[in-house]
Amino acid sequence: MTAKTEICKPDPLLHDLPSDDKELGKLAYLLDRASADASLQECDRFTQENRQRCQRLFDQAAR
Repeated sequence: MTAKTEICKPDPLLHDLPSDDKELGKLAYLLDRASADASLQECDRFTQENRQRCQRLFDQAAR
């Protein structure tokens, strides 16, 4: 595994969302989100955007 993939690889101990629907609903409520599904969609979007940022940074550093 390269340093690049190691840096961008999520740490499950720090980044896992609750797998239980009830707990995910509670988290969504605490974060003032419309629903658990909305929270998951937002999390997926942030993850995707951050991966793209990470990729751009490594691409720029490789030039």
